[in-house]
Amino acid sequence: MKSLSSTSHASPVICIICFLVGNTIHAWYFCIRYSLLQLVIF
Repeated sequence: MKSLSSTSHASPVICIICFLVGNTIHAWYFCIRYSLLQLVIF
């Protein structure tokens, strides 16, 4: 339970890091894919 809550809280942080470090297109793709995975999990 705690691991799921931590991943849901870490998703925006991962998006921001990916957006700052990687390319914008790759960051958006990763963010959308990760958000879809979160929706599937929930």
